[in-house]
Amino acid sequence: YASHVLEHLDRSTTKNFLRESMRVLLPRGVIRIVVPDLAYLARRYLETYSESHSEAEAFLASINLRMPEESSVVRRIYGMLMGYPSLHKTMYDRVTLERTLAAHGFDEVECVRRGSSRRIPDLEAVEKPGDGIDEALFEAVKPQTS
Repeated sequence: YASHVLEHLDRSTTKNFLRESMRVLLPRGVIRIVVPDLAYLARRYLETYSESHSEAEAFLASINLRMPEESSVVRRIYGMLMGYPSLHKTMYDRVTLERTLAAHGFDEVECVRRGSSRRIPDLEAVEKPGDGIDEALFEAVKPQTS
């Protein structure tokens, strides 16, 4: 289970993460991935956009791509050196997340709703309840043989 992790990783690290996930999962093991849904967030931004009104700063903040405004020079330098690790390095939508999981060898890639799973019997032990409307949430299965 990885909730709001992949968007903080660059493509190379994501590839390594998914390769390692495939390695350690038992055959028919389930991976559950949650990321912000860029398509949903972009549609919501565009619904409020007009020539006279833009919430661009709010949109960038909602997708965690806006660098924080630091008052201290030392904090700014530290943040730049650290690469602002809390900022997103990539974004996904339901299509790209599904393709990414399939491209890494996962089977039965399925978009699911927060709080529901056909494969994980005790989901409450893993995932907190919530609406998840702005998330892309997928489960996928390690093939019997890989």
